Amino acid sequence: MGQLTAAIGFLGLTLLTGMIDAQGFVQASKIWESGRIDWLAGARAAGLFAAGIGTYYVALGFLARLGVVAVEVQMVLWFAVTLIAVAVFSGRFFNWHPLDQGVGCVVAMGLLWLAWRVG
Repeated sequence: MGQLTAAIGFLGLTLLTGMIDAQGFVQASKIWESGRIDWLAGARAAGLFAAGIGTYYVALGFLARLGVVAVEVQMVLWFAVTLIAVAVFSGRFFNWHPLDQGVGCVVAMGLLWLAWRVG
């Protein structure tokens, strides 16, 4: 497998796992919304997290083919994608003040910068 194929596989799967996990976080936030446990929301969150971690494991295989084995880099890339996806999927990001949206984007870019520099 070539470097380009591994990079595309990793980036695609990292985006996918971040979006799946973000949906899991959104569902998990609903578990106690009514003041008592919502088992259906819990089951949805657990299923999404299970799918997300499975996808993450496959993404790490592509990353290892690129020679990146530093856990910090692996985690920060996933975290950046998940952070952005949670903000978007919750629907609240678009209600933030534009300054806060800008800061959020700068923070996400900072995480990606660290992943690139440290990795």
